[in-house]
Amino acid sequence: MTPEETRDSTPAGINPFTGTDVANILSEQRWLAEEPSPEQLAWCDHAALILGTHVADRDAFRGLLSLIFHYDTAEILARTETHAVLSRYAARDVLRRLALLLLDGTPLTADRFKEIITALKDGLDIRGRELFHPHPFGAGRPCRRGRTRPCDFASR
Repeated sequence: MTPEETRDSTPAGINPFTGTDVANILSEQRWLAEEPSPEQLAWCDHAALILGTHVADRDAFRGLLSLIFHYDTAEILARTETHAVLSRYAARDVLRRLALLLLDGTPLTADRFKEIITALKDGLDIRGRELFHPHPFGAGRPCRRGRTRPCDFASR
């Protein structure tokens, strides 16, 4: 299901999914190896709240979760849309700087992620889609309301 189809098929504000649905999908896909902790269940509730209104059915919901939990470089690079994203303005510059910042040896924490985003914004003097859409988190697929994937939410 394309992002446009999910946008058109789900009435705004209706969320048929719960944290239990997220936990079940994670277990089914073997992205969660054991019983979830209370913290993981809280995260599942939050994920359902954020993602649930963007899809109409469980398969599409699993697809959104796979963007977070399943990263297959060969699969991503085989997509035509990935190459379209990489050919956009400043995409290579963003990827180079992002790679240097990620590979500097500093552990990636929430605070470090914010520092990286700030450094990218300041160092490249670009914002929004041009900054966040090129790298693999977005994988070239805008979702509802023009947001890309997790990185676009960090920019707000």
